[in-house]
Amino acid sequence: MGKNKSLIVLLLLLFSTGISLAQNSFIRGSITDSKGKAIPFASVQLKGSGKGTAADEKGNFSIEAPVGGTLIISATSYESQEILIGSAESLSIGLKDANSLKEVVVTALGIKRTRSSLPYATQQVSAVELNRTPNTNFINNLSGKVAGLQITASNALGGSSNVPNP
Repeated sequence: MGKNKSLIVLLLLLFSTGISLAQNSFIRGSITDSKGKAIPFASVQLKGSGKGTAADEKGNFSIEAPVGGTLIISATSYESQEILIGSAESLSIGLKDANSLKEVVVTALGIKRTRSSLPYATQQVSAVELNRTPNTNFINNLSGKVAGLQITASNALGGSSNVPNP
């Protein structure tokens, strides 16, 4: 009788593990804009968890998520979108332009402000100015364009740059 109970408990344990594993599905998808152009490196997050991934340079992603969960798709200068996970294993997601990104103001401690509300002088570096000299690391392109910014290029493998704290 003891062996039968152990066998039943073992079978129930294996059965419940199989059910919990069957609830997650592997989802692949692609993220495009309104013109059908791929959005590279868009963020794909599972709502309510710390789980997420980023799309590749062609806008493709894959993530393991439970059926009935929600994916939050976001990218800079596009409106975020929430997608309910159903039985489909492949998704094609189109994001709309937000048309709200005009300029980026970087302040200390992550304080969000508009340029006109800052109590001190700001400097502006345009994308054209950053891309004028081709470089593998765009941080190096900031050198000499912003007052008080010191960038130290490393000659080590990987070609990293340091921006020291004042």
